[in-house]
Amino acid sequence: MAYYDILDITVISDNMPQSFSPFITDNPNKLNTITVNRTYDRFSHSENGTKHLDFTVFRVDNGWIYESDDKKISLFVDENYLFINYYKEESAGEEKFCHLLRIAIECRNILLGELSLHSACIEKDGFAYAFSGKSGIGKSTRAKTAVESLGYTLLSGDRPAIKVNDQTVFGVPWDGKESVFLNRKARLLGIFEVRRSKNVRISLLSKSQAYSFLSSQIFIPMWDTFAAATALSNLKKLTEKIKVWRLYSYFDKESIEKAFRFAESENIPPEGKDMKLKDGFVLKEIAGEYMLMPTGSNIRKFSGTVVLNDVSAFIIKCLEKPSSKENILECMLEEYDVQRETAEKDIETALKKLTDLGVVE
Repeated sequence: MAYYDILDITVISDNMPQSFSPFITDNPNKLNTITVNRTYDRFSHSENGTKHLDFTVFRVDNGWIYESDDKKISLFVDENYLFINYYKEESAGEEKFCHLLRIAIECRNILLGELSLHSACIEKDGFAYAFSGKSGIGKSTRAKTAVESLGYTLLSGDRPAIKVNDQTVFGVPWDGKESVFLNRKARLLGIFEVRRSKNVRISLLSKSQAYSFLSSQIFIPMWDTFAAATALSNLKKLTEKIKVWRLYSYFDKESIEKAFRFAESENIPPEGKDMKLKDGFVLKEIAGEYMLMPTGSNIRKFSGTVVLNDVSAFIIKCLEKPSSKENILECMLEEYDVQRETAEKDIETALKKLTDLGVVE
């Protein structure tokens, strides 16, 4: 048997994916152990599982079964996430096996007061920052700039774990597609919600704004109501302890340097009240005109589409994710050659129309 220490957890197994190798230890911390054993018999379960992207969860006596979409790998996990038995065909890939192991171990982490955050995390001198946001927004690119130009080290490329009690962030062996991680920990100073912009702007999110944003970026096992509630409770505690900034920036060295200087300042302005486009609408450009089209159940509520002028269409694009009036204004000033006072009036007029139509909340 080999022992793998991953912060507060020790995984005991004789056959783990290669990515776990940096965490092998001769002096294990046995306070919180997870035992992983292989079996050569398939697990039986009902056909009424819950589908989650590329795997399915089945509730069984005393635990769960996780099954890969190709049915070549399945795990039985007890309800306390302390014992894992797995079935794996020889032709099954290591990546899917690691993925299912990750889910089970992250559930145990949740019960120990930890969170898995979708982000790129950099570290320097024992202190860390995390860049978080939707896929493709440039988290890794900004982290790479900090590493190559500012002397930071990439602690985790995709999903570091955070110990809420002391804001410790650490690398894990199931980091994501690129598997860039270190067996190292640091104190997390703050989290950037990343957005693209030609100019650097930063604002401090309120605790409720931070909670709303991060709830879409953490791992929440929805099939386990207790663990899911615990994850959200952990997140609530984290947002009480740590700063979360909304960062508009480009990817270059000067922009990232400026972002860090802003983050270290005590005079960062608070983010304004967020607005967003209600669910059930989609913006389309057809024959040179912008149209806001209802979808799903909204089709019955609206008689046809809403034709928008350029200003309203621009605002709708901004509101596809939560944004404040102040940020919409700054984005418009970047995009158009217009006076600030004129832009403010145009935004006020357009927002009133959109609110009256019931498409913005």
